[in-house]
Amino acid sequence: MIDTEKGREQLQRVDALDSARGWAILGVIAIHISQAAQLQTGLLHKLAVNGDMGVELFYVLSAFSLMMVMNAREAAGCHNLRGYFIRRFFRIAPMFWIVLLLSTILFFGKKSFWAPSGIDGTDVVLTALFLHGVTPQSVNAVVPGGWSVAVEVSFYLLLPLFFKYAKSVATTTGWLIASLMIYYCFGYIAQMHFDRTLPEVARHLADIYSWYMSLPAQLPVFVMGILAFQMVREEVLAPVYGYIFSGVGAALLLYFPVSSESHLFARHLLWGIVFAVFIASNVRRPLYLFDNPLLRAFGRISYSAYLLHFIVLMYIGKIFRHAEMSAEVKFALLYFVVGGITYFLASWTYRVVELRYMKVGSKFSRRFEIESEVSRKESYAK
Repeated sequence: MIDTEKGREQLQRVDALDSARGWAILGVIAIHISQAAQLQTGLLHKLAVNGDMGVELFYVLSAFSLMMVMNAREAAGCHNLRGYFIRRFFRIAPMFWIVLLLSTILFFGKKSFWAPSGIDGTDVVLTALFLHGVTPQSVNAVVPGGWSVAVEVSFYLLLPLFFKYAKSVATTTGWLIASLMIYYCFGYIAQMHFDRTLPEVARHLADIYSWYMSLPAQLPVFVMGILAFQMVREEVLAPVYGYIFSGVGAALLLYFPVSSESHLFARHLLWGIVFAVFIASNVRRPLYLFDNPLLRAFGRISYSAYLLHFIVLMYIGKIFRHAEMSAEVKFALLYFVVGGITYFLASWTYRVVELRYMKVGSKFSRRFEIESEVSRKESYAK
């Protein structure tokens, strides 16, 4: 009976995390459609322009879910670092490389805000190796939105350290303070460096890279996700109080927006706090508004949807570009059409690409986990 209850609780948490991913991808799609529709004012505008913080919600969820999986594997005696990295590789790389190929065909040689000198072979190679996060000129040059994947993959390298040393709310809080110090130090030093060394045409990238589109800039958000996991494990926050805190925090950030030029109290860090507390509450006591079948459906395909929606919007947006209608109506139509097409395409790539290679990753990683289990039993026998 106890095992059954634990199984149900674990399934409930997975469902809640999938639903939260659904909210995250819907928000990310909203911010990009709001730009195409040129929303200017009103509640819809306030909600849409904060949709970019869906990336921060993804990061909180990523840290939380990976800690949950690694903790379960350790409890089962099958945690293995080689298996962990293999699973992560096959989860991220195949779909990303497909979109990289498509983006290279579409954008190679073209200049943009993110590639002011034009996309070249170096940008493509760095992106293929997940090293595009090392410089502002490549971090978001080839794959639209690819900067967030660079940051995510970089975090995978650090997660085993956090798993080993961030074992409680207290120790994780210490790591959060340390990550904030890294954020501030890196931001000031990196911006001074890139302000001096970047070409004039690319100098506008120094600020956003130093303070947002890099692992040091996002590290506190990931640690907030780890802290949310430890809060759930230790049950230090009653869900009702967590919902109140996150609700009030979200309302304040919506109606009293923080300037993007504010680095001391950075907008993405404040949203990270709200999301971490929200997740810590939602996985323990899900509410239907935040956890339902529709959101779970979007959440499960959110990785493919994130990578594909930029290209879908690029083409669909051209159809509506000169349409004579209010910004709100254009936003609604674009959201419905782009969201629908993205869902259809992402559902297909999730089944054909993501699930297939996740199974491949699990198959390969299982070999190392079996070896780890045998070694552990042998050590006990001695």
